[in-house]
Amino acid sequence: MSSPRQTGKSVAKSHPFFVQQMGSTSFNRDGRQIIPPAAIEGAVVSIQQKEVRLFEDTDGLASFFFSMWQTIRDTWRDSWQEGNKLLGKVGIVCVAQYLTDALVQLSDLDLLDLANPIAVSTRVTEMLSYQAPRLWEVEWVSASYDTKAGRAAVVEALVRIGRNLRRGLSWHEEVKLVDPASIGEADSPSGR
Repeated sequence: MSSPRQTGKSVAKSHPFFVQQMGSTSFNRDGRQIIPPAAIEGAVVSIQQKEVRLFEDTDGLASFFFSMWQTIRDTWRDSWQEGNKLLGKVGIVCVAQYLTDALVQLSDLDLLDLANPIAVSTRVTEMLSYQAPRLWEVEWVSASYDTKAGRAAVVEALVRIGRNLRRGLSWHEEVKLVDPASIGEADSPSGR
């Protein structure tokens, strides 16, 4: 993995995100999404709050973060597009928090080495298999969740979706932030 201190094309090719610059368009020349800096900053802060020694080191934190998000991008390619809530500030911060909470718990039980990008990627892939990318496409009951309480509601929705799918239920069952009017046939238990 490229060091976060490098600049230029070598870093850009390895990163799942491209930070939006003042006055730029929302996509780079390769068609990859550009993410607002506040989204990445918020996600990194949420990871650092876990007080894990690895996350005190810039290289360790960057490796963990990029491993997690490269896996998300590769797994949910259809979600990696302009207008998808996943790539907004709330989506980036909440998914990072949800995954990091679970990954740190696995590490605390000696079931995962957070410094191993392949092991992190494998666990993220497993966790995403019990999530619904549709969450980021359907309408939510509120227009903004970019508050502490709002982000907590989104993380709780991710926890609920994981439980629902593990039990064979519809992903949206008891997910309070989803507008029921935006749910369709594709949202049945088999439609994830």
